[in-house]
Amino acid sequence: MRQGDATRFSAGHRLAFLGFLGNLERSLLMSDPGIIQEIIQAVIDFLNSL
Repeated sequence: MRQGDATRFSAGHRLAFLGFLGNLERSLLMSDPGIIQEIIQAVIDFLNSL
């Protein structure tokens, strides 16, 4: 990752990510601890897709 890449995210990317985090938080509150590893992998996949 080159220096400055993180600052080039568009406002849409930021809003999508914040929405994703909100959904993730709600999912965590309703899930058992066994699914957390799967959620962490989903977050990694999501970040890699940006």
